[in-house]
Amino acid sequence: MRKTATGKLFGVTTAMVTLFDDHGAPDLAAIRRHTSFLIDKGVDCLYPLGTTGEMVRLSESERASIASAPCRFESVVFAR
Repeated sequence: MRKTATGKLFGVTTAMVTLFDDHGAPDLAAIRRHTSFLIDKGVDCLYPLGTTGEMVRLSESERASIASAPCRFESVVFAR
């Protein structure tokens, strides 16, 4: 998100879909590609593990991997 001079946040925030591979494991490479796509389209803030309810089926380590994948992949997430 971006801030105005008064500190108010603005911009486009999107809940990200969680992508899985053919074996049902989180597909981190696909998540990184999706992250790049969203940023290229002008999204300002990413919300991994958004609103589709898959989080209850994931282990704590899977959740951590998914949530941090966009941050590790695109430094522009913090630079906009």
